[in-house]
Amino acid sequence: MIGTGQLKAAAAVALLVLNTSLCFSSQQMLGQAQRRVTKDATAAARVEAELHCDTSQRRIQKEEPRALLTKSLYKFEQEVEALSEERKKYLRQAETTCPEMLHDDFKLMFLRTEQFNVELAARRYATYWEHRVELFGPEKAFLPLTLSGAMKDDLKSLSHGYTRTVSGHGRVLLMDPSRIGSDYDIDSIARCQWYVLSKALEHNIDMQRLGAVFVLDLGTIRTFDRKLLKRLSETGNDGFPVRCDLYCIVNPPPLVDFFVNVIKVFLKPEVRKSLYVVKTGDSLAEYVSGLTLNGLYDSLDHDKWVNDMLLSEK
Repeated sequence: MIGTGQLKAAAAVALLVLNTSLCFSSQQMLGQAQRRVTKDATAAARVEAELHCDTSQRRIQKEEPRALLTKSLYKFEQEVEALSEERKKYLRQAETTCPEMLHDDFKLMFLRTEQFNVELAARRYATYWEHRVELFGPEKAFLPLTLSGAMKDDLKSLSHGYTRTVSGHGRVLLMDPSRIGSDYDIDSIARCQWYVLSKALEHNIDMQRLGAVFVLDLGTIRTFDRKLLKRLSETGNDGFPVRCDLYCIVNPPPLVDFFVNVIKVFLKPEVRKSLYVVKTGDSLAEYVSGLTLNGLYDSLDHDKWVNDMLLSEK
Protein backbone atom coordinates (compact mmCIF):
# COMPACT_ATOMS: atom_id res chain seq x y z
CA MET A 1 0.00 0.00 0.00
CA ILE A 2 1.20 3.50 -0.82
CA GLY A 3 1.68 5.62 2.28
CA THR A 4 0.79 9.27 2.72
CA GLY A 5 4.48 10.11 3.10
CA GLN A 6 5.28 8.51 -0.26
CA LEU A 7 2.49 10.44 -1.95
CA LYS A 8 3.68 13.73 -0.47
CA ALA A 9 7.29 13.01 -1.42
CA ALA A 10 6.40 12.08 -5.00
CA ALA A 11 4.26 15.19 -5.33
CA ALA A 12 7.13 17.27 -3.93
CA VAL A 13 9.55 15.91 -6.54
CA ALA A 14 7.05 16.59 -9.31
CA LEU A 15 6.53 20.15 -8.08
CA LEU A 16 10.29 20.71 -7.91
CA VAL A 17 10.53 19.61 -11.53
CA LEU A 18 7.67 21.93 -12.44
CA ASN A 19 9.24 24.86 -10.59
CA THR A 20 12.58 24.29 -12.28
CA SER A 21 11.15 23.95 -15.78
CA LEU A 22 8.65 26.79 -15.32
CA CYS A 23 9.70 29.34 -12.72
CA PHE A 24 13.34 29.72 -13.71
CA SER A 25 11.85 32.11 -16.26
CA SER A 26 9.01 34.43 -15.27
CA GLN A 27 8.05 34.73 -18.93
CA GLN A 28 6.65 31.19 -18.94
CA MET A 29 3.18 30.94 -17.36
CA LEU A 30 0.58 28.26 -16.68
CA GLY A 31 -2.05 27.94 -19.39
CA GLN A 32 -5.31 26.18 -20.10
CA ALA A 33 -5.41 22.40 -20.01
CA GLN A 34 -4.22 20.94 -23.29
CA ARG A 35 -3.22 17.34 -23.79
CA ARG A 36 -0.09 16.62 -25.73
CA VAL A 37 2.18 13.58 -25.79
CA THR A 38 5.90 14.25 -26.06
CA LYS A 39 8.32 11.66 -27.40
CA ASP A 40 11.06 10.40 -25.10
CA ALA A 41 13.43 9.94 -28.03
CA THR A 42 13.20 13.63 -28.86
CA ALA A 43 14.40 14.58 -25.39
CA ALA A 44 17.24 12.07 -25.44
CA ALA A 45 18.27 13.21 -28.90
CA ARG A 46 18.50 16.79 -27.68
CA VAL A 47 20.55 15.73 -24.66
CA GLU A 48 22.89 13.74 -26.89
CA ALA A 49 23.23 16.68 -29.28
CA GLU A 50 24.26 18.94 -26.40
CA LEU A 51 26.75 16.41 -25.05
CA HIS A 52 28.39 16.34 -28.48
CA CYS A 53 28.06 20.13 -28.96
CA ASP A 54 25.83 19.51 -31.98
CA THR A 55 23.89 22.73 -32.48
CA SER A 56 21.47 21.28 -35.05
CA GLN A 57 18.94 20.38 -32.34
CA ARG A 58 18.96 23.86 -30.77
CA ARG A 59 16.48 26.66 -31.22
CA ILE A 60 17.69 29.47 -33.45
CA GLN A 61 19.75 31.83 -31.35
CA LYS A 62 18.81 35.48 -31.65
CA GLU A 63 21.49 38.00 -32.35
CA GLU A 64 22.61 40.30 -29.55
CA PRO A 65 23.88 43.47 -31.22
CA ARG A 66 25.89 45.80 -28.99
CA ALA A 67 23.19 48.46 -29.32
CA LEU A 68 20.61 46.07 -27.83
CA LEU A 69 22.86 45.19 -24.90
CA THR A 70 23.68 48.83 -24.16
CA LYS A 71 20.06 49.95 -24.37
CA SER A 72 18.83 47.02 -22.27
CA LEU A 73 21.41 47.61 -19.55
CA TYR A 74 20.41 51.29 -19.40
CA LYS A 75 16.70 50.44 -19.06
CA PHE A 76 17.56 47.68 -16.60
CA GLU A 77 19.28 50.20 -14.32
CA GLN A 78 16.21 52.43 -14.53
CA GLU A 79 13.94 49.56 -13.52
CA VAL A 80 16.21 48.69 -10.60
CA GLU A 81 16.08 52.29 -9.42
CA ALA A 82 12.28 52.20 -9.63
CA LEU A 83 12.07 49.30 -7.16
CA SER A 84 11.21 50.18 -3.58
CA GLU A 85 14.08 50.57 -1.17
CA GLU A 86 12.73 47.70 0.90
CA ARG A 87 12.65 45.48 -2.18
CA LYS A 88 16.28 46.18 -3.02
CA LYS A 89 17.84 46.63 0.41
CA TYR A 90 20.20 43.68 -0.02
CA LEU A 91 21.04 44.77 -3.53
CA ARG A 92 21.95 48.18 -2.10
CA GLN A 93 24.17 46.45 0.41
CA ALA A 94 25.88 44.54 -2.40
CA GLU A 95 26.44 47.78 -4.31
CA THR A 96 28.23 49.16 -1.27
CA THR A 97 30.06 46.03 -0.12
CA CYS A 98 31.07 44.29 -3.36
CA PRO A 99 30.52 46.66 -6.32
CA GLU A 100 33.14 44.79 -8.36
CA MET A 101 30.79 41.79 -8.53
CA LEU A 102 27.96 43.81 -10.09
CA HIS A 103 29.48 44.19 -13.53
CA ASP A 104 27.61 44.30 -16.84
CA ASP A 105 28.27 40.64 -17.71
CA PHE A 106 26.63 39.64 -14.42
CA LYS A 107 23.59 41.84 -15.06
CA LEU A 108 23.27 40.47 -18.59
CA MET A 109 22.66 37.01 -17.12
CA PHE A 110 19.40 38.31 -15.62
CA LEU A 111 18.40 40.07 -18.82
CA ARG A 112 19.00 36.93 -20.87
CA THR A 113 17.06 34.80 -18.41
CA GLU A 114 14.05 37.06 -18.89
CA GLN A 115 14.69 37.41 -22.63
CA PHE A 116 15.46 41.11 -22.22
CA ASN A 117 12.26 41.98 -20.38
CA VAL A 118 13.94 44.65 -18.25
CA GLU A 119 11.19 44.85 -15.63
CA LEU A 120 11.24 41.13 -14.89
CA ALA A 121 15.04 41.08 -15.00
CA ALA A 122 15.25 43.86 -12.41
CA ARG A 123 12.91 42.00 -10.08
CA ARG A 124 14.90 38.79 -10.48
CA TYR A 125 18.13 40.71 -9.80
CA ALA A 126 16.79 42.10 -6.51
CA THR A 127 15.35 38.71 -5.54
CA TYR A 128 18.72 37.09 -6.24
CA TRP A 129 20.32 39.17 -3.49
CA GLU A 130 17.47 38.45 -1.09
CA HIS A 131 17.97 34.72 -1.60
CA ARG A 132 21.75 35.01 -1.49
CA VAL A 133 21.68 36.70 1.93
CA GLU A 134 19.13 34.19 3.22
CA LEU A 135 21.10 31.20 1.94
CA PHE A 136 24.68 32.28 2.69
CA GLY A 137 24.06 34.55 5.66
CA PRO A 138 25.12 38.21 5.91
CA GLU A 139 28.72 37.25 6.69
CA LYS A 140 29.32 35.36 3.44
CA ALA A 141 26.64 36.63 1.05
CA PHE A 142 28.78 39.48 -0.24
CA LEU A 143 31.98 37.49 -0.58
CA PRO A 144 32.98 36.28 -4.06
CA LEU A 145 31.20 33.06 -5.02
CA THR A 146 34.42 31.05 -4.91
CA LEU A 147 35.62 28.01 -2.99
CA SER A 148 37.77 30.19 -0.75
CA GLY A 149 35.08 32.85 -0.41
CA ALA A 150 31.35 32.34 0.06
CA MET A 151 31.73 28.56 -0.47
CA LYS A 152 34.62 28.01 1.95
CA ASP A 153 32.49 25.95 4.37
CA ASP A 154 30.79 23.82 1.71
CA LEU A 155 33.60 21.79 0.15
CA LYS A 156 32.40 18.54 1.71
CA SER A 157 28.89 19.01 0.33
CA LEU A 158 30.28 20.01 -3.06
CA SER A 159 32.29 16.78 -3.21
CA HIS A 160 29.04 14.76 -3.32
CA GLY A 161 28.39 16.02 -6.84
CA TYR A 162 24.61 16.31 -6.54
CA THR A 163 24.72 18.74 -9.48
CA ARG A 164 27.50 18.46 -12.04
CA THR A 165 28.32 20.56 -15.03
CA VAL A 166 29.36 18.77 -18.18
CA SER A 167 32.35 20.93 -19.07
CA GLY A 168 33.01 21.05 -22.80
CA HIS A 169 29.71 19.34 -23.56
CA GLY A 170 27.19 22.05 -24.24
CA ARG A 171 24.60 23.22 -21.76
CA VAL A 172 23.96 19.97 -19.88
CA LEU A 173 23.69 19.88 -16.08
CA LEU A 174 23.34 16.47 -14.40
CA MET A 175 21.56 16.01 -11.09
CA ASP A 176 21.42 12.82 -9.03
CA PRO A 177 19.84 13.19 -5.54
CA SER A 178 21.04 9.72 -4.50
CA ARG A 179 24.67 10.89 -4.44
CA ILE A 180 24.34 13.04 -1.34
CA GLY A 181 23.55 10.12 0.96
CA SER A 182 21.69 10.78 4.20
CA ASP A 183 24.12 12.92 6.21
CA TYR A 184 24.03 16.39 4.70
CA ASP A 185 23.14 19.99 5.42
CA ILE A 186 20.19 21.20 3.34
CA ASP A 187 21.38 24.78 2.96
CA SER A 188 24.87 23.60 2.05
CA ILE A 189 23.50 21.46 -0.79
CA ALA A 190 21.48 24.45 -2.00
CA ARG A 191 24.59 26.64 -1.91
CA CYS A 192 26.46 24.02 -3.93
CA GLN A 193 23.76 24.07 -6.58
CA TRP A 194 24.10 27.86 -6.76
CA TYR A 195 27.86 27.51 -7.15
CA VAL A 196 27.78 24.88 -9.91
CA LEU A 197 25.10 26.71 -11.86
CA SER A 198 26.98 30.01 -11.50
CA LYS A 199 30.21 28.53 -12.82
CA ALA A 200 28.41 26.84 -15.69
CA LEU A 201 26.82 30.14 -16.69
CA GLU A 202 30.07 32.06 -16.40
CA HIS A 203 31.84 29.63 -18.73
CA ASN A 204 29.05 29.06 -21.25
CA ILE A 205 27.35 32.07 -22.80
CA ASP A 206 25.09 29.74 -24.83
CA MET A 207 23.60 28.54 -21.55
CA GLN A 208 22.80 32.16 -20.70
CA ARG A 209 21.24 32.83 -24.09
CA LEU A 210 19.39 29.58 -24.73
CA GLY A 211 18.88 28.16 -21.25
CA ALA A 212 20.21 25.08 -19.50
CA VAL A 213 19.53 21.41 -20.25
CA PHE A 214 18.80 19.65 -16.96
CA VAL A 215 19.06 15.86 -16.68
CA LEU A 216 17.58 14.58 -13.39
CA ASP A 217 18.44 10.95 -12.68
CA LEU A 218 15.91 9.33 -10.33
CA GLY A 219 16.73 5.74 -11.24
CA THR A 220 18.61 4.96 -8.00
CA ILE A 221 16.82 7.21 -5.54
CA ARG A 222 15.00 5.48 -2.70
CA THR A 223 13.76 8.35 -0.52
CA PHE A 224 12.87 11.99 -1.09
CA ASP A 225 13.78 14.76 1.30
CA ARG A 226 10.84 17.14 0.98
CA LYS A 227 12.64 19.82 2.98
CA LEU A 228 15.61 19.74 0.61
CA LEU A 229 13.36 19.88 -2.45
CA LYS A 230 11.46 22.81 -0.96
CA ARG A 231 14.70 24.63 -0.15
CA LEU A 232 16.13 24.13 -3.63
CA SER A 233 12.94 25.48 -5.11
CA GLU A 234 12.47 28.52 -2.88
CA THR A 235 16.08 29.73 -3.06
CA GLY A 236 16.56 29.42 -6.78
CA ASN A 237 13.63 29.57 -9.10
CA ASP A 238 12.51 33.21 -9.06
CA GLY A 239 15.87 34.76 -8.28
CA PHE A 240 18.57 32.80 -10.04
CA PRO A 241 19.72 33.92 -13.51
CA VAL A 242 19.17 30.75 -15.50
CA ARG A 243 16.36 29.63 -17.80
CA CYS A 244 15.38 26.01 -18.33
CA ASP A 245 15.43 25.00 -22.00
CA LEU A 246 14.94 21.27 -21.45
CA TYR A 247 14.22 19.23 -18.33
CA CYS A 248 14.78 15.52 -18.83
CA ILE A 249 13.72 13.19 -15.98
CA VAL A 250 15.29 9.76 -16.25
CA ASN A 251 13.63 6.67 -14.78
CA PRO A 252 11.33 8.34 -12.23
CA PRO A 253 9.50 6.17 -9.69
CA PRO A 254 5.90 5.48 -10.78
CA LEU A 255 4.35 8.04 -8.44
CA VAL A 256 6.65 10.82 -9.60
CA ASP A 257 5.91 9.89 -13.21
CA PHE A 258 2.19 10.05 -12.47
CA PHE A 259 2.32 13.48 -10.83
CA VAL A 260 4.55 14.93 -13.56
CA ASN A 261 2.11 13.76 -16.23
CA VAL A 262 -0.80 15.29 -14.35
CA ILE A 263 1.01 18.61 -14.02
CA LYS A 264 1.96 18.67 -17.71
CA VAL A 265 -1.71 18.70 -18.72
CA PHE A 266 -2.04 22.22 -17.32
CA LEU A 267 1.02 23.72 -18.99
CA LYS A 268 1.20 25.84 -22.09
CA PRO A 269 2.63 23.90 -25.04
CA GLU A 270 5.84 25.93 -25.12
CA VAL A 271 6.47 25.00 -21.48
CA ARG A 272 5.26 21.42 -21.75
CA LYS A 273 7.57 20.67 -24.67
CA SER A 274 10.59 21.40 -22.45
CA LEU A 275 9.63 18.72 -19.92
CA TYR A 276 10.27 15.06 -20.74
CA VAL A 277 10.28 11.74 -18.94
CA VAL A 278 12.73 9.17 -20.30
CA LYS A 279 12.39 5.53 -19.27
CA THR A 280 15.28 3.43 -20.52
CA GLY A 281 15.79 0.76 -17.91
CA ASP A 282 18.96 1.87 -16.16
CA SER A 283 20.56 4.25 -18.66
CA LEU A 284 20.26 6.55 -21.62
CA ALA A 285 22.20 3.93 -23.56
CA GLU A 286 19.55 3.53 -26.26
CA TYR A 287 19.93 7.16 -27.24
CA VAL A 288 23.09 8.68 -25.83
CA SER A 289 26.08 6.95 -27.39
CA GLY A 290 25.72 3.80 -25.30
CA LEU A 291 26.73 5.67 -22.16
CA THR A 292 24.95 4.95 -18.88
CA LEU A 293 24.26 7.85 -16.55
CA ASN A 294 26.60 6.34 -13.99
CA GLY A 295 29.28 6.14 -16.64
CA LEU A 296 28.63 9.73 -17.62
CA TYR A 297 28.83 10.87 -14.01
CA ASP A 298 32.09 9.03 -13.50
CA SER A 299 33.57 10.36 -16.73
CA LEU A 300 32.93 13.91 -15.56
CA ASP A 301 35.55 13.49 -12.82
CA HIS A 302 33.87 15.85 -10.40
CA ASP A 303 36.88 15.89 -8.08
CA LYS A 304 39.05 17.17 -10.90
CA TRP A 305 36.47 19.84 -11.71
CA VAL A 306 36.50 21.03 -8.09
CA ASN A 307 40.31 21.13 -8.09
CA ASP A 308 40.29 23.04 -11.38
CA MET A 309 37.93 25.59 -9.83
CA LEU A 310 40.22 25.96 -6.83
CA LEU A 311 43.18 26.66 -9.10
CA SER A 312 41.32 29.04 -11.41
CA GLU A 313 39.96 31.07 -8.51
CA LYS A 314 43.32 31.75 -6.88
